Amino acid sequence: MVMGDPCGSQGSDDQIVKNMATALKDSTRRRRDARRGKVEEAYRLEMGQLEASVASNLNDIANRASKLQQDRLETLRVLLEKQASVETDILQSIARLDKAFVNANQELQTVLTDRIGSY
Repeated sequence: MVMGDPCGSQGSDDQIVKNMATALKDSTRRRRDARRGKVEEAYRLEMGQLEASVASNLNDIANRASKLQQDRLETLRVLLEKQASVETDILQSIARLDKAFVNANQELQTVLTDRIGSY
């Protein structure tokens, strides 16, 4: 402070304090913005990794479900083939039994006819 200019000196001090306050405020804002930027970037990175992980997990689940469905369809196909084979065997057995029954019936009729004719 100069003795000859008390008002001018005071105004200069006020300006210095204002400049320091403005500089401090700007510095604080820059640090806060820098921290915010780092946090936002970390958030974006984490979200990107999380989305990729979720997409990968969903893809894995879809692949496993598709594989399981294909396995079950193959099992069903094999079982249907076995069922068709068993049904064919049953029909063939019924046809053989029917033919055997018809033959046995004819033999019985022949025997009975011969016996009745011999009396």
